[in-house]
Amino acid sequence: MAEAIHVGQLKTLKNDGAKVVKGGKHGIAVFLHEGKLHAVDNRCPHMGFPLHMGSLCDGILTCHWHHA
Repeated sequence: MAEAIHVGQLKTLKNDGAKVVKGGKHGIAVFLHEGKLHAVDNRCPHMGFPLHMGSLCDGILTCHWHHA
């Protein structure tokens, strides 16, 4: 079983849209989308863009460096 990581208050995440927490090599980007929490490695696997700065629309997280 994976270890739980405290990411803060849900209200704060709702206001901020995304948050980066410690974990992995580059951190973990945490998003709130349609009332559910989602977490991904904070770096795009193609070009290394910090994904917490990407856009989230219709459940799709887009890297702004290469638009994928």
